[in-house]
Amino acid sequence: MRQSLLVIGGLLMACAPMSGAEALQDAPLPEQPEWNAAAEPASTPAAAIDASTSPSDDESLPTAPAMDNTPAAEPLPSNNPSVPPAANPSEISAASEIGVPKASNFYLPSLDNYGRPFFERQGLRFRAGPLNLRMSLSVGAEYNSNIFGSNTNVVGDYITHISPTILLGLGDFQTKTEDFFLLNYHPSFDYYLSQTQQNRLNQNLEIVGQATLSRYSTTVDLSYMSSNLPNATQTGGQDYTNFLFTWDNRYYLGAKTFARAMISANTQTSENQNNYQTFAISPQIGYAYSPKTTISFGPFAGVSDIGNGGSQTFQGLSVGINYTTLRKLQIDASFGIQARQFDEQNATGATNFMTPVFNVAVTYTATANTTVNLGLLRDVQLSDIQRGLTYTNSQINFGVTQHIHTHFTLGFGLSYQLLEYQGEAPLGRTDQYVSGGPTLRYSFWRDLFNFSLFYRYQKRTSNLQQFEYDVTSYGFSLSYSF
Repeated sequence: MRQSLLVIGGLLMACAPMSGAEALQDAPLPEQPEWNAAAEPASTPAAAIDASTSPSDDESLPTAPAMDNTPAAEPLPSNNPSVPPAANPSEISAASEIGVPKASNFYLPSLDNYGRPFFERQGLRFRAGPLNLRMSLSVGAEYNSNIFGSNTNVVGDYITHISPTILLGLGDFQTKTEDFFLLNYHPSFDYYLSQTQQNRLNQNLEIVGQATLSRYSTTVDLSYMSSNLPNATQTGGQDYTNFLFTWDNRYYLGAKTFARAMISANTQTSENQNNYQTFAISPQIGYAYSPKTTISFGPFAGVSDIGNGGSQTFQGLSVGINYTTLRKLQIDASFGIQARQFDEQNATGATNFMTPVFNVAVTYTATANTTVNLGLLRDVQLSDIQRGLTYTNSQINFGVTQHIHTHFTLGFGLSYQLLEYQGEAPLGRTDQYVSGGPTLRYSFWRDLFNFSLFYRYQKRTSNLQQFEYDVTSYGFSLSYSF
């Protein structure tokens, strides 16, 4: 009997939480969450699977937002390396507990998970030891009144979309605070009823890995995108591929202060030979002012090689702020300024310029049934219209989601986008986009299925009349999260 009590007592001592001082020496540190500032909550297509729910700990699976397949003004992703992201939020209860792991973690040994079987399944979500497999499928159809985005010879068509997603995860791929590996593959098949020559396969692949060692953490993110849309650019559709590499390193100097260095590289190749490579680096110093507020500051610099179109160098400063009340309000923002110079060949006639850049995301949970999202973005990007053509991209995105019934959710999204092309006319012009519309979603069968109806209108105006057009699209989608 005495021996049994000693064994139980030893187990309890081994599982007891570490003190703050011990954790700083031995435990991994929190990592920055991912967030997309340009997303419209009520108007975004169903894409990657939400990995935040354990396959066996939660009966309810994540739901996918309503689908919206209207092509964007520019096909390039908004992962601009010249705008460093804001610092990560502090999700701890006290500053002295930075780096302390949770008392119960599915990926660490604990009494709560001791004796679980090697293989588990919930529907078509699988876990085999440390390996997790998750899948989803979205099928939908829409009518688009102007698939080529033109104000002459307007062509409309019915489009069918089939979008599966496969996710493989190892380690702490849900919260991303400890070691993890994540692979996410998302192809999209688009079939046109009349314009069958536009049928195409678009692909997105992301591989992310993170390793932590005491106060240091390093994260590598590699993404690949292959796309071809009828109006992918203002000059028509074209095939293009994009590779983005990001290496994020963070070291905690103390309980509240950390140093951070980010390196990114972006390569794009396109059908019209408008190819470029961009490399950027951004060192930062961050400070956790409180468990709710984190700030960071640092310079950034980079270069874009346009091939036969010369090269462009850029540099600037950025300040990041993250604030969360842990319940109702979360603000993730970065503000800065960027200067850009045009070297060697410059066929667009653009001159050196300096502009503010920012990325702001605000999420406000007004009630248990109402969520409001606001996104502000301004960055500098390279266009597909002509080799070496640069433009500033300014956006305002607003969305509200309202649960109106146990199974019904009503959303509305509104977006404004301003593109200012740097160069001589007709290249140096200004375009404006206004778009928005409602989405109604119905969730059923334990919220595994989501059926959505959407309507969206987009209007583009320009100081050059030949670039103006409007598009109306409406349709439905049915998604199933396995």
